[in-house]
Amino acid sequence: MPDHPPKNVLSYARGAKPDTRLRTAALFAAPGMFCWALLFSSPVLVRPSLLRRISLQTLLITVLCLWGIAVITALCSLFYYWRKRTLWYVAVCLISNVLGLGFTALVIAIAALHR
Repeated sequence: MPDHPPKNVLSYARGAKPDTRLRTAALFAAPGMFCWALLFSSPVLVRPSLLRRISLQTLLITVLCLWGIAVITALCSLFYYWRKRTLWYVAVCLISNVLGLGFTALVIAIAALHR
């Protein structure tokens, strides 16, 4: 019987640590993905029944706080993954975060122009 396991055995079976890169990319992408989901589902979510339960000001402050967190994590992910090898989940993270930053810049530019 050989002392080492065969090559087709999973790596964690030999005591290797699990890969945390996927978890890190998911944590960086989660706030931005949540804000994108909230943006696309807002016509469904903003109903008079919901607005009767919570005030519009509370809803707006909550959304702006979530948006701020998404912008911060997007910038952190750009700095963290700068010049690193890009795996598919890192690319998904960066694409969603860059699109979110672009959307944020567009909203700020429109708000500045309509002052």
